[in-house]
Amino acid sequence: MERMDFGTEFRNVNFREVDVNNQQGRPLKNRILLALVRIFKELIKWISIVMNWLEIILNVPLNYLKEKKIIVHRDTLAEFSQSRGWKTVVYKGMEFHPTCPYEVIALLTHADIVMLHDERCLTPTKFSAFEQKDATCMAFRPWSHGYELAVGCAAGVCLWTSNVRSSPVLEIREKQMRTCMHLLQDEGHVYVTSLQWNEDGTTLVSSSLGTNHIIMWEPDSRQKLRLIPHPGNGSSFFLLKYSPDFKALLCGQCDLGASLFMMEPSNSRRFEVLSKHRIQTAVWTGCSSYIVFAEKGSSILYSCKADEESEVFLMPEPSWNVEMVADLKEITTCYGQEREGGEPHTLVMDPLGIYLAIIFKEQPFVLLTLLISNRGCRLKVQPLEFIFCEAPYPDYPDNETFPVCMSFAKARVDDPDLRWLVIVWSSERVQRKSLEAKTLKEALQIYGVKKT
Repeated sequence: MERMDFGTEFRNVNFREVDVNNQQGRPLKNRILLALVRIFKELIKWISIVMNWLEIILNVPLNYLKEKKIIVHRDTLAEFSQSRGWKTVVYKGMEFHPTCPYEVIALLTHADIVMLHDERCLTPTKFSAFEQKDATCMAFRPWSHGYELAVGCAAGVCLWTSNVRSSPVLEIREKQMRTCMHLLQDEGHVYVTSLQWNEDGTTLVSSSLGTNHIIMWEPDSRQKLRLIPHPGNGSSFFLLKYSPDFKALLCGQCDLGASLFMMEPSNSRRFEVLSKHRIQTAVWTGCSSYIVFAEKGSSILYSCKADEESEVFLMPEPSWNVEMVADLKEITTCYGQEREGGEPHTLVMDPLGIYLAIIFKEQPFVLLTLLISNRGCRLKVQPLEFIFCEAPYPDYPDNETFPVCMSFAKARVDDPDLRWLVIVWSSERVQRKSLEAKTLKEALQIYGVKKT
């Protein structure tokens, strides 16, 4: 900054020589005006600096991202959350235990408290901590003794462990429960938005809005194993999805594109698969060959698959084909029911690869579809039915209720012939939809759909 000596300007002025009729007074006036203009410009500059600092201070404890200069606040988290109405609903997340023989479900509340429901226990277990704020995602550790649940929040990853000793008496089991929490932290790795465990539960992968890389954690030692950096443009990741065979990890970016990270022990590779699309939500098909995704701001459903001639995931730089699956602006079910759809908010894939469920941004229902694939042909979705919230009683006014999140649950021990689609609604209701088909052929026969 230029150093100015304002005293010199005034010391050089001889006011006795100033006269209206004196021509030598004009340069003096010009110098005074120039000095005032410089002072005014410096004041504007410092006022702007102070205003910028006040803007940052008023957003504390919000994180100021270095890569993209993005201020992360609750609106930003809601934009990338896979739960609709994340800021306002009572239950903003749900997760099923993937390997426990009994049904264990975790519900994330608006107050960032996890309610753990076990069908063997009379009362739920609560997981809450001061560090657990602005939680957005959860993931049960598979094949764990007791319960181990990772919760992504503003501070990092809260890793909860709850040990329950076996006892035939429920009251004794609850008294013997011990719960502890460890916080997985790394510099800048804040506002975690997605979590994924590997197949055997030895590694936890997390993405956050605070950094442009993904961290792989070793939970037992609470140490990070490696970083998966961004391919180049510096944006952060918001969505992680393991393929069903756990050979590939889909990494959705906050701006344009998505990367695919191959989980090979000897030769880890990364490919950019969707460079021209900004993903809203994405899932893998049950065969681990297709990625089904919805683009932000669009009603079109797409599929992405590696070129068959390059042999999936084997070539150093395989080419990826993106094809349109369906336009969900207007929907007609197999029974002739018609409704307006619009932009998808969340996609959930049946672990058996039969059903695909869709939550829309502006609609009060869940769309249940069949995902049909023919060898050599593109994927096809067949809408089956619109699922609305079941009111507690017939005259209950429920016009503003909408689906928040959902998940496919495995068969219950007391009813092994049925599987379930479980939906959490904004009215706090948790609703089950029974699914009888265990193969695509059975589903086509149940709904009377011809495979074309």
